[in-house]
Amino acid sequence: MLRCSEFVEHVTAVDEGAASASLRFWFQVHRLECVRCRRYLRQMRAVRGAMSHLDAEGQTSPRTGHA
Repeated sequence: MLRCSEFVEHVTAVDEGAASASLRFWFQVHRLECVRCRRYLRQMRAVRGAMSHLDAEGQTSPRTGHA
């Protein structure tokens, strides 16, 4: 079983598909059992989604049309 600190440490690897099958399994078990880590995961994914619309200078990509 993962501790919360380990969960946080491995979020990127799991999301990018770079984690082992064993790590993905224990990550999902922990996610199902820990409300704080589920919240953290949602927040991290929201931040990544928002940042994916920015270019290298931190400006909004022209194709999104968002300010």
